[in-house]
Amino acid sequence: MRVKFLLVILFIIFYGFKLSAQNFDTILKVEPAKRLAEARDIYKFKLRKRDSVYAFNQLDRLTGVAKKLDDKQLEYAVYEFKADFFSVNLGQNPRSLYYYDKAIARARKEGEIYETGYFVFRKGQYFDTFKQYVPAYEYYLRAYDIFKGLGFENVPNISDFFYVLAQLEYNVNDFDASKTYLLQALHYNTDTSDQGKRINMTNTIGLIYRGEGNYRQAMQYFNQGLAIAREHGIPVWESIVSGNIGSVYFLEGDYKKALPYLQADYRGSVRYGEMQNAAIAMLRMVRISIRNNNYQTAARQLDSAKSLFKNRPEFLNQRIDWYNLMAAVYDGTGKQALAAGFHTQYELAKDSLEKRNNIIALEGIKLKWELDKHQSEIARFEAEQKAQRSQRDALLVIMALLLIISVLIYNRQKLVRKRDKAVFEKAEMLLLLEKAKAEEDLLKAKVELEEYTRSLRQKNELIEQYKNQIDMLQVANDGVIDEDKVAQLEKMMEAHIMTNDNWLEFRRLFEIVHTGFFNRINHLFTNLTDTDIRILALLRLGLRNREMANMLGITVEGIKKSKQRLHKKTGFSAPDLEEYITQI
Repeated sequence: MRVKFLLVILFIIFYGFKLSAQNFDTILKVEPAKRLAEARDIYKFKLRKRDSVYAFNQLDRLTGVAKKLDDKQLEYAVYEFKADFFSVNLGQNPRSLYYYDKAIARARKEGEIYETGYFVFRKGQYFDTFKQYVPAYEYYLRAYDIFKGLGFENVPNISDFFYVLAQLEYNVNDFDASKTYLLQALHYNTDTSDQGKRINMTNTIGLIYRGEGNYRQAMQYFNQGLAIAREHGIPVWESIVSGNIGSVYFLEGDYKKALPYLQADYRGSVRYGEMQNAAIAMLRMVRISIRNNNYQTAARQLDSAKSLFKNRPEFLNQRIDWYNLMAAVYDGTGKQALAAGFHTQYELAKDSLEKRNNIIALEGIKLKWELDKHQSEIARFEAEQKAQRSQRDALLVIMALLLIISVLIYNRQKLVRKRDKAVFEKAEMLLLLEKAKAEEDLLKAKVELEEYTRSLRQKNELIEQYKNQIDMLQVANDGVIDEDKVAQLEKMMEAHIMTNDNWLEFRRLFEIVHTGFFNRINHLFTNLTDTDIRILALLRLGLRNREMANMLGITVEGIKKSKQRLHKKTGFSAPDLEEYITQI
């Protein structure tokens, strides 16, 4: 029995080692041109989400296989896989940067120019992934210089590099630069297996021309993209590009031609889950309906559009358009009061968008500054190199040894200064980006708090209506109360009173906008109840007694008594307390 048990244990150990060896040992039988792709698939599908001990054990085995095959591409791929592993499983982290830097250092040491440029580029993509655009752009420019020196035509997949650069420029609204890189990407694109990427690049160039008002050029690129989509049977792109063709007709005022394209775009986008694209198409159809004075159709279309960007804060442009079109429908149907409400929401949302666009514009300015700085550094470096060569040639005959020592000392000091300056500038850029992100988050929270407060005021108006209806029931029936109707109205009224869940969401938004308010209140006044704190928060927003009473589900008299208790607890009179609270 004991012998059988030992045999089972030995079998399990042996089988485990056998399974462990199966991952990358298969590459030994793969032809050289396909090894890297095979290794990438094994890593992606079998190791990427495994525990780090197992994954890194297998990746170290891949290093051994690569050395056995004398395949440097596979050896370098291990650095990339390890950096990617930490990025996928830990998010932003220093370990990924460590492996990219290690690959760059090795490639430079071994004189591998392409590998140096590739890993500089991949390091830039790491920063780009986490929206750190300034350092990302810096590394992209370094990679650009390396690839340019090597000759773009000699760089594998150089089209992908230009495509990534174009996307970054597009994200910061530098459309001219984006178009330039997209044209280069198309020029060097030889990959026939991914026609979707080619359509995307062609379509984006069309979008840039459309934004410039050059509809003829835009239509030319849209038709090219549509032809590729139809030829290769890619219905999702056929739908999207058709919608863009329809948008050109729409912008030109040819609504009869635009409508069938927009309808096809809407149906296809919904079918393939492209909800933002579907919302854009639907809102354009709404505009056509309004121009034709068909307000009922427009209202139905707006309901459909609203469902597409519900709970989608990133669809801010479409939400702003929706507010504007809702106001237009109510204006057209003579409902001026409702139209005014949507006009107000439109203006608020538009202000929010303008502030966000200002932040994006600032990012673009920073990137352009980074480009100018990079070009200046290149020019300065070249000038310095030329000066050094002239000086060396002039003094070499007289004091060769002294010149060599002087140049070595000078170069070392220059590298130290350059490194220190780069570290300082990078830290400064990171602080600016973090500040911009914090300001964007605060702006978003302010808009949400304003929306939330507006919603509370609307609920307050409903509660007042329900109270008035209860009073009217009593008057209409000579004091005889219809208890069923009253109970129903009271139940509806309770549904609009601030619950604990509502309070928690309100408190979260309030704390973002008025940071530290609740901590300071609790620190200043240690004997406050939860109701006291809620009343102080509503005071901070400038709400009246009746509004606070309706929101908290108590009487106006109850609010007044609560305020009196607050005056005693805090030691402030009524006007002094309200003024003090607004300053906290």
